[in-house]
Amino acid sequence: MLATNKNERNIIKTLQMLRCIALGGVVLSHTGFEHFRCIGHWGVSVFLVMSGFLFTYNYYQKGKIRSVSIKDNILFAINKIKVLYPLHIILMIFFGALLLFGDETESILVILVKILLNSILIQEWFPIAGASLNIVAWYLCTYFFVCSIFPLINNYMEKGYSKRKALIGIMSSLIVQFLIGLLESKLQPFGNGIWNWIIYYYPLSRFWEFLIGCNLAYCFIDKEHNLDDWKYTILEIISLIIVVLTNIISYDLSYKYVFWNEVFIYSFSTIILVYVFAIGKGRISNLLTNKITLYIAKISPYAFLIHAGVFKLLDILSFHFTNENGELIFLEYNKWIKVLFGIAITIILCEAWIKIIKCLEIKKSNNVSLR
Repeated sequence: MLATNKNERNIIKTLQMLRCIALGGVVLSHTGFEHFRCIGHWGVSVFLVMSGFLFTYNYYQKGKIRSVSIKDNILFAINKIKVLYPLHIILMIFFGALLLFGDETESILVILVKILLNSILIQEWFPIAGASLNIVAWYLCTYFFVCSIFPLINNYMEKGYSKRKALIGIMSSLIVQFLIGLLESKLQPFGNGIWNWIIYYYPLSRFWEFLIGCNLAYCFIDKEHNLDDWKYTILEIISLIIVVLTNIISYDLSYKYVFWNEVFIYSFSTIILVYVFAIGKGRISNLLTNKITLYIAKISPYAFLIHAGVFKLLDILSFHFTNENGELIFLEYNKWIKVLFGIAITIILCEAWIKIIKCLEIKKSNNVSLR
């Protein structure tokens, strides 16, 4: 999701539309509506695969990455994350303040350690409960990691890579995902919650979706896509049906532990969906690609981080209001409050943040010109 940089060009519009849909899945999964509980997992899978896809699409054989080293790779990752880092820090402080001054039982030392780890984006490398103060900030930790690894992947691909190796890379990544889940299922009895961390939050476990996206883009680049448009439309419909079926299966299995249900189950539908919509010749992708979806895709990196803070604030406010029967509004209406007001507030805050960024950039450029 966060593979956005103002210096990158040739971004595929239909994938931006897909980013909009994936963001919608993540946001809806946090509203509290039961039937949307699992769709956020699919959305995150799309973000990771699509990030790898767009990175490779924009950098492979483009000469943009001139040197590869630990220092250069970290600087590359910092450059990718810097547009979101100030917002991350602001939201981290907000959630940290809620812990420090709220009713949480954690010690001040633990909270301060979490703040430190979140500040340098390494919080999910440790099996700490609630490591990410902003519940979605775990993605930034993983994203920073995959960004720092990408120059190595790109460098390797530019040295005699092939479609055969790319396909092997995709299949191998799927197998590794499956094996991680299988191994973790054996460890589950040794710690409550650690299984979810290993599969879902641990950066090394989520790296494979990014790698799938990189290899998928390699297969996509320079390939002729000469089928009739109606055939691509059929492929798009099939890919969407697979996505729906995947989410139905995942929802049905969410009440009992199935190790391949957290991440692995979404990879197949995501691979098909990203590739087919990247072609962008079907009627479905063209119909869904419009000003609204492209606008939401534009603000999606900020909305991804902000909506969790907005929803948390609405949760807190809802607990202070009761209806005429004395029942907490939270229990009956909070889900609808998040949908009707939370999403609108998130969009408004995204617009405000974008304006702040533009003002700071203008001020910075003016200061530079005056020197």
